Parts: sequence; structure tokens; C-alpha cells
Amino acid sequence: RSNSSSLRMPYFELDDAVLQAATDSGIRIVLLQTYYKHPGILQPEAPLHSAQTRFESPSIGRFWESLDNLNRRIKGEIDGGNSSSSIGSCDARQRSSLGVVGHSVRAVSIPDLVELRRGAMERGLPFHMHLEEQKIEVDQFVKRHGRTPMDMVCQELFPDESFTAVHCTHSDPEQMERFLLSGANVCLCPITEASLGDGIVDVTGLISHKGGGRRPGQICIGTDSNVRISMAEEMRWLELVQRLHLERRGVFASAAVDRGEGEEKTASLSAILINMATKNGAHSLGLLTGEIREGYYADLVAVDLNAASLRAGTLQAAAAEDDETFYKEVLAPKIVFGAGNNIFREACVGGTWRVIGYA
Repeated sequence: RSNSSSLRMPYFELDDAVLQAATDSGIRIVLLQTYYKHPGILQPEAPLHSAQTRFESPSIGRFWESLDNLNRRIKGEIDGGNSSSSIGSCDARQRSSLGVVGHSVRAVSIPDLVELRRGAMERGLPFHMHLEEQKIEVDQFVKRHGRTPMDMVCQELFPDESFTAVHCTHSDPEQMERFLLSGANVCLCPITEASLGDGIVDVTGLISHKGGGRRPGQICIGTDSNVRISMAEEMRWLELVQRLHLERRGVFASAAVDRGEGEEKTASLSAILINMATKNGAHSLGLLTGEIREGYYADLVAVDLNAASLRAGTLQAAAAEDDETFYKEVLAPKIVFGAGNNIFREACVGGTWRVIGYA
């Protein structure tokens, strides 16, 4: 995520640098522009704390002006004035896009959240916000506004498939159900939630409810604080924390079977978690990728089957009945529960292969 004055750089200058780095390296990027204005819920007009000042955004009007200019640069409609920049090149335009973030009810007022969400919908951009991450956030919001943050979101921010709530650690089950029935997404960040002591989300409630109108793929995985960048570890934490909490194994698989809908009914536990980290995440960002499907971008990774953490699995490949069985029963579990970043050797972005180079 990006914000207005990170590292004390002029407004959106850091965004240019990030987009240019993505262009140079050939990766796909959705740069989420973050609006952050207030220090907390109970004293919104107080000045930001010293640690928050680097996040501070300008006015809503200035936010949209800068975002729209950046979006036109990405589309190649205007020149950013830097002759060495290739952000708006034809190749880069297919890999770069923007999204809108109202950081949280702690940092953004309700009127500003409404304006940010309205502007994102008008521009066809995905909208994300942190929601009900910690109990104190919920308690303070109820004290000031007489309702929960999730209730406010459902009533005023028009959640749909373009809306993603991050965390939802302390959400009321009935309000969460209303949110999910809108088609909106939930992004879980297990390493961050553990690192910050946020609590444990009710994943069985997120996945297994049988009410009509729900669609598969609404739960995805993110990193948030970036204390550790490893999707394999995020997937692993997500399941193992639930096992510790509920004192049983295969939490996500049993929840999907209980629901009994769609492909999740027969998918393996590891395949469900990998879907959360790939195609569900892509959907949350408004991207046509994350799975091999006609009309979708060919964004793939090459897994090194000779990596130490996978080597035993390659010996089992011959015993597998077919490739799908090998993936579900051998490879996917080893990726989720035993591997790290070093198993990924190459990435394919829009059909072009690029070496990753993990040692």
C-alpha cells in the first residue's frame, strides 16, 4: 500500500518509484493508494502522533487529483515529465493498475470513507480497508457512533465484489454474514495478526455458512505489516493457528465440506489454502489472473521439485495416479506445510518468464 508522504518524499513521488521498479522488473502490480488522516476514533481532530505523520494524506480533493493523474500516466494518456520513466509504456500498462484504500475507521472519518468508496466505484477501482482488527477499535467506534464498524460498512459503503475488508478479527457473525452475502471479500493476514496480538478470526463461520447467495473465493490472504514476506508461511499460519485454537486438524477442509458447495467441496486442504493465496487474492484486486483459464493473464510460478523441502515428494510422483492426484495429495501439502520462498525459481507474468533467483 502507498500513502501520501512516506519516507518524507513529495506526494506520490514514492508511487512513481514503486511503479517504475515494477515496470523495470516486469512484475504485475496493483498500487493501493491509501488515505490516512486522523490519529484515532475518539479524538479524530487531534494531531497525528509522531509515528503516524509519515502516513498523512492531503485533502480528499488533492488525493483524487493525484490518483487520477497517476492513473492517466499508467494508461499512457499523459507524460509524467520524467524522460527516463516507462510507467506508461504499452508493456507496463498491461501490468500496472491502481486501487483505493480508506485505511480504517481509526484513520478516516465516516464522511471521507463514503467519499472514497463512491470515488472508487465511479472509477471502477477495487476498494480495501482495515476493519475490526482489534477489540479496542470496535469498542471505541461503538462508544462514539452507537454501532459497529461492520454495521456502518454494510449500511453506508455499498460492499460488493470490489470491496475487501482486511482482518475482520472481531466481527459479529450476523453482521459478517450480511457483508459476505453482498459478495464482498475478506483478506486475512495471519502473520501480522499473530505478530500484533490481534486475535483469531472465526474462519469456520467465514467459510462454512450455508446461506444462499454466497460465492466461493471470498476469503483471501495478504501480508499487511510485511514483517515476513512468504505466502507459503501465511497459508501455514492460517491453518495451524486454527488447529491450536479449535484443537482439531484440517479446519479449512472440514469447513468447506460442511458448506458442500462448488469445487471447494472436493478440494484438498492445501489446495483450498493455495486458492486463497492466488485466485481469491487476484479477485480481491480486480485482476483476471490467479488461475489457468481462458481470457486470464498467464501469471504463473515455476516450482523447483528438486528443492530440499520438496525432494521427497518428487519420489512419490511416480506412485500418484495422475498429475491432479500428485498436486492435491503430494505437492500442494508440501508447499503449504513444509516449504519456503526458495522453492519458487521463476515467475511468468503475462506469458513472459522471469528468473526469481532465490538462493
